[in-house]
Amino acid sequence: MAERSLPVEAAAEDAVRLTVGMAGGGDGAGVMGERIPVNAATDDETWLLAAVEGSGSADTGAQVVSTLRNALSTDPGSDTGAAVKQAFRQANAALYQSGQGSQVASAVALYAQGKYATIASIGTGRAYLVRAGRLNQVTRDPISIQSKAARNDPTTEKPTVALLGARERLDTRQPAIYEITLLPEDRLLLCTAEVFGHANEASMLANLAGGDVNASASSLVPVGELAVAVVANVAAARVRQPVIVPSAGRPSYIPLVAAIILIAIIAAGLYFTGVFG
Repeated sequence: MAERSLPVEAAAEDAVRLTVGMAGGGDGAGVMGERIPVNAATDDETWLLAAVEGSGSADTGAQVVSTLRNALSTDPGSDTGAAVKQAFRQANAALYQSGQGSQVASAVALYAQGKYATIASIGTGRAYLVRAGRLNQVTRDPISIQSKAARNDPTTEKPTVALLGARERLDTRQPAIYEITLLPEDRLLLCTAEVFGHANEASMLANLAGGDVNASASSLVPVGELAVAVVANVAAARVRQPVIVPSAGRPSYIPLVAAIILIAIIAAGLYFTGVFG
């Protein structure tokens, strides 16, 4: 007998969904919080979040965001870290070609496929994770490497933080890559330096504790500052899973049982007719 599938709502183990809010902007800034169609065959959502602080041109941040989106809109395969790194290299090449070193940007981005997320950072932006009521800084602040003798020499030019577009090619250590696994009730923050520079951790945690991600992002951006904040809330997902039932709505073994019962009745009738006839 033919069978058909009935979709039944059920929770997929460990699956998560993101809700994203954004705030801020200004001259040279860029912001992104979009679900991108990488692989339509999977139930896992793919998200790209980015907070960019740029200079040298009004569209510096927009250029970085556009390059990252285009580079990561196709399936990166199993090595998402390498794919994100390559996307940053493409953004660096595009900025350098435009400004020859005068058009630069700090950028922090998160690329998530389902519960697995890759964070990349170059420059002064930061990524935070709120988990179990605690605010954790995921990214490390950039540290310029300089010899002890150079640090003690007042005539030595002070090292600068690496930025997108400042050089034709990025250093092999750039961007810094961080891998995390998202859990339901996590909350993520990607922001430029002006956001954390105007708030302490207690106030940032309080602003991130609210239910509305857009309100949380807006509350973190200082009034009158060129700042960007992207906030993402992580929740358990629910997916539609098929349950197989017979197309007639009855178990397929019923006709077989009925035939066995009929044969038994006929056999019993013949038996009693032969004995008592």
